[in-house]
Amino acid sequence: MRLVLCLSLLFAACGAPQLAPVALSDVKSAPSDVKSAPLDPSDTKSAPVAPSETLSVCQQGVERFSELAALEPPGEREKLAEVRAKRGEAMAAKCGTLVPAAQACFAQAPDIERWMLCLDFYKYPEPESGAVTAGQCLRPGGFGPLNVNHTEYAQRVGAAATHFSKLPEAPVQTCGTRAFGQYMLMLRCDDDSKPFTHPMQVATSRVGNIGAGGQCNSIIDAYRVKCPEREYSIQADSYWCLAGQPWR
Repeated sequence: MRLVLCLSLLFAACGAPQLAPVALSDVKSAPSDVKSAPLDPSDTKSAPVAPSETLSVCQQGVERFSELAALEPPGEREKLAEVRAKRGEAMAAKCGTLVPAAQACFAQAPDIERWMLCLDFYKYPEPESGAVTAGQCLRPGGFGPLNVNHTEYAQRVGAAATHFSKLPEAPVQTCGTRAFGQYMLMLRCDDDSKPFTHPMQVATSRVGNIGAGGQCNSIIDAYRVKCPEREYSIQADSYWCLAGQPWR
């Protein structure tokens, strides 16, 4: 129910005029040092991504929502379908105000949970003035979270991963330890099992911090995750935030 409420609130607020379609070729990939792991083509839990050349990236994001909703349990599926039918085009119009990398977040989401994470781009828009410049490593006040722009946030390390085995070696980037905990709850082992079912389990898997590191020399926390196939050592950079995004 909370999922549907979130979607309803977002879609109800959408009303910007439709902008020109954005070609997929305009969506730039992340630099190799911060690029997230590609989606696993053998992942049977995610709907297939088959972008159409005749649709804008925003329209593909709307269609992607429909594809993912079809994978949900019947009761939830019907509710999501109703929301899509009523508000889908309004979402497409609003999406056109986002940078290409943020638009692609919706179009390429591997599941409903990650599609919902794309809503951060609506909640925390780019500042009209004093926009954050890529690679600045800007920390307001000199301490605490970074302020990154929409493109950097869309390309944050680990954003596209669905399994622990597909995570890159670089520290995973989230905005706060709570967001990292929710991220860990979404990831699966190779047999599609989930080692965590509650944020407290994620917290107790923390083994400590390993000092400064990551892209902007933030304090990096280390976690240990046990899966049937092996034990994983995960590093977390929980300082990667959009301007105005709560850090907790």
